[in-house]
Amino acid sequence: MLAKCDTVTDYQGFFREGDKYLKTARGGMKRPAVFTAEILYNIIGLAIEKHIMGAIMDRQDRDCSDINVELVM
Repeated sequence: MLAKCDTVTDYQGFFREGDKYLKTARGGMKRPAVFTAEILYNIIGLAIEKHIMGAIMDRQDRDCSDINVELVM
């Protein structure tokens, strides 16, 4: 029985969201009255999480593409 591989195609959306969180954190550094260290910490954490998820999904998509090519040949 062949292994099923669900391809994920929206990994770029995770990278875009991560970039937006990072941009917000950079802008927040200029406004310390509004963006406390704790808030910046959490926003940066969200940016890191989105980028890691995007990288994992991209890797999974590449692995699935390789598997699909092997199955066709």
